[in-house]
Amino acid sequence: LCCCRVKQHLHIHIYINPHYRYITLIYEMSLRGLLLTPRFDHWPFVLGHQGFASGRHCWDVDVGDGGDWAVGVARESVPRKGRLSLGPQGGIWGLEKWGGQVRALTARKVTPVAPRGLPRRVSVHLDCGGGTVAFFDARDGGLLFAFSRVAFAGERVRPWLWVVGARSHLRVCP
Repeated sequence: LCCCRVKQHLHIHIYINPHYRYITLIYEMSLRGLLLTPRFDHWPFVLGHQGFASGRHCWDVDVGDGGDWAVGVARESVPRKGRLSLGPQGGIWGLEKWGGQVRALTARKVTPVAPRGLPRRVSVHLDCGGGTVAFFDARDGGLLFAFSRVAFAGERVRPWLWVVGARSHLRVCP
């Protein structure tokens, strides 16, 4: 999955509505529906409005330099009530910054990622047909982590964001 090649063929804008805590994808500058989806009651997660079951998609998230965060994709059926498992077994493929360390949310544990420095912007690349979710440092294009052989089983996945703490902020970049 080549970062540059995918970006030449796809351009997605993501709009975050803080009142409803979800993301709406905007294609070609036209807003597509504002539907309320069930909210998470335990975690401050945000899901994208548009789900993907096929094709290649990518978006950049400005993660800044303060606070903790997580970005990635989640199954449309991810539980919204109570605690859930953060990783593929819970329907989430993500990358987080926690306590100054970047980690992949892998099966039943986290996997430390050793970037050259903490990324300020993360590029999320989803290839539904190829079964990959990859994270790049958008600044230099370096691969941070990739989940491969991901089986979505035909289910839609949505962009997933988690802002952890008051010092954290995420901005989805156009």
